[in-house]
Amino acid sequence: MNDDEVISLDADLENADWTKRAWDLPPYKSPEFLDAIGGPENLPAFRKLPVYNAAVAAGLIMDDEWLADHVSEHKPEDK
Repeated sequence: MNDDEVISLDADLENADWTKRAWDLPPYKSPEFLDAIGGPENLPAFRKLPVYNAAVAAGLIMDDEWLADHVSEHKPEDK
């Protein structure tokens, strides 16, 4: 490597968001979420990001719908 070469850890899309794997955004497709990403026209680009793919893999998003609000780790208490 010569002095003019620069190594970029963010060189490709998979690594560009390497520090952001946990969902810390408003619920997917909520008005607050859409405001945060600059509007619904930016959804196709957002779906390519690692944070979206991590949310799908974690079961927070399925069939492009937000499920996290409907999933609970706790069972209802018996009465």
